[in-house]
Amino acid sequence: MDDPPAFATHVLARPEKFAGRRIDIASDEPTCPVIAEVLSGACGRPIVFERLPLAHVEALSADLAVMFRCFTEAGLDADADALRRDFPEIGRQRFDAWAAERTRPVG
Repeated sequence: MDDPPAFATHVLARPEKFAGRRIDIASDEPTCPVIAEVLSGACGRPIVFERLPLAHVEALSADLAVMFRCFTEAGLDADADALRRDFPEIGRQRFDAWAAERTRPVG
């Protein structure tokens, strides 16, 4: 789902339909190198993705390390295409469009 606040608003306005349900919200799933590439284009300057060793992350925050480990080992299991199909009334915005709207090239 490309617009989590819009989805939350949709759910809160229909408690009888969603009470007791668990719905994983997702958008497109760009890889970290793709995110860096998109942000580079949107910002007009190079942004390089560098993976931190998990031990370094763990030294900063055990909770953050757990999250990173989960993303790395298990990945995400939300189905963005199914969300778009099942909830077409919720707005769609891909990461590249989001980045383009929030950044301006420097210079």
